[in-house]
Amino acid sequence: MKSICILTTVHRHDDVRIYYRQALSLAKAGYRVTLCCPDYEGKDEYGVRFCKLELPGGRFGRMWKASPTALKAALTEEYDLYHVHDPELLPAALKLKKRGKRVIYDAHEDVPRQILGKDWLPEWSRKPLARRFERYEQKVARRLDGVIGATEIIAGRFPGGVAVRNFPDPQEFFPQGLPPYEKRRRAAVYAGSITQLRGIHQMVKAAGQAGVPLILAGEFENPALRHDITLLPGFDQVEERGKLSRDGVAKAMGEARMGLVVLFPTQSYQESLPIKLFEYMLCGLPVIASDFPLWRELTGKSCALFVDPQKVEEIAGAMTFLLENPDRAKAMGEAGRKLALKKYCWQSEEKRLLTLYRKLLEGEKA
Repeated sequence: MKSICILTTVHRHDDVRIYYRQALSLAKAGYRVTLCCPDYEGKDEYGVRFCKLELPGGRFGRMWKASPTALKAALTEEYDLYHVHDPELLPAALKLKKRGKRVIYDAHEDVPRQILGKDWLPEWSRKPLARRFERYEQKVARRLDGVIGATEIIAGRFPGGVAVRNFPDPQEFFPQGLPPYEKRRRAAVYAGSITQLRGIHQMVKAAGQAGVPLILAGEFENPALRHDITLLPGFDQVEERGKLSRDGVAKAMGEARMGLVVLFPTQSYQESLPIKLFEYMLCGLPVIASDFPLWRELTGKSCALFVDPQKVEEIAGAMTFLLENPDRAKAMGEAGRKLALKKYCWQSEEKRLLTLYRKLLEGEKA
């Protein structure tokens, strides 16, 4: 049995991409999988073993210790392939490669473009840091055996990059049939990390203007942001569910009549494939989405209303429209589910992942 070591110092053990998509797919395909992560130690029913990495608190402390800590854990056993998930682990990836290991780098984001929008960095430093990181990332990636990108655009930044997209597994979202739309609550749902750039201020204010309960299925980026949100008009409409299990996410989406994905127009977000978009579609929800050309191309006109994500009145207007036109909203949800089942399911991406693994383990370079 071939053995795999998956390394992350940023993401939780139950991250959707890392655990639910990749680790489980690999385990079910017959690989022995160890997932080194910052928050959990144990073993699941599929045989995935979790190794907890002891890291200091705080962003900079973690980044400083991430690579040596992950490298030490990775070298406690011999594995056939190492799958590295975070940019801060590129030094560890390079050291593993220098020791003759097979190594994959998984690029979740277009990091150089993300750096340009990092408000915790001094503005004068962002462009030079982005250029410097891009050169470094490309240099290391060329030394590795393969690069996976979470989108075609990200994968295309690397020679030989393979896109393995974050599409959902339809078995997680009402495989026996959707809850009747007309019996759902007159509520909206947002699932995922809760941040300023993902539109939390605008969603809460819009929920207040439209008088629509807003289910939040996710964690706030930090306590200060949550405090700010509690002071907004519209917070009385918010129902905080916190971080949910996969079943809990499906249940929350199945309660609502619309899903929100109103990310701000950063370059990184405009080129993204947010998993929540496709999950909403699988749940038969009409979507209120940021008006990005790529997202229009993905969904067409049949299952989403597009808004300026920074304009509260547009979001509120879309919420009101869907509630006042339930037949149209239901038809949009049905069209979205049909489209998602046809084009945006994990099974096609799983084949790409397993094909890449077989190729690398047979000694080919991606």
